Amino acid sequence: MAVAFNSIRESFFSSQASEREFFAAWIARDEGFLPQEFPYAVAILHPGTVEVPGGDIPYLAPNPHDDDLDDEQAAVLDQIIGSSAPEESTCNVAFYGGFMEEEEEAGLIDAGLDRVSGRLKYLLGATLLAKAGVLVLRESLDLLLEPSYIWPDSREWFVASAPDLAFTVVGCQQELAQRLLDAPGLDSRLWQGPVT
Repeated sequence: MAVAFNSIRESFFSSQASEREFFAAWIARDEGFLPQEFPYAVAILHPGTVEVPGGDIPYLAPNPHDDDLDDEQAAVLDQIIGSSAPEESTCNVAFYGGFMEEEEEAGLIDAGLDRVSGRLKYLLGATLLAKAGVLVLRESLDLLLEPSYIWPDSREWFVASAPDLAFTVVGCQQELAQRLLDAPGLDSRLWQGPVT
């Protein structure tokens, strides 16, 4: 975990108070896959995930413990999201903190992340868009720090990859939605049903 502490300390800073409050209010409500309405929501199915028409959760995986984007999907998502704004744009990243020991959590907070709790516990920080990609974070941090939520301060889009679900949802505008839907290898589709 020392590698993660150093990477966090070098790459992250505290999110703005408005973004901490925005995220904290949403996870305290404990409702919806996205914290706000977007014109479009695109679902990206993780490997092995299938569509379940008519269910409360429209996509399920046979193995709920293998519910991350694969590296190819993460790279495509990073490229598309990364080109949606200037690289020096600030992005907020929330990491699921439920598996952490107290000393690991304390080290990450000391390194610059903030604890935000609702039904689940998260550690929230901000970094530059160029450093906020799923694959970029996966490769530079300990695997226990898989990003769950990523969004810019502008809130133009929101990437939601909840720790207990086998899909990722991106709330966004039409142009970004179309790029995600057209991307080969992403296994994306327009979300059907309520997301907030």
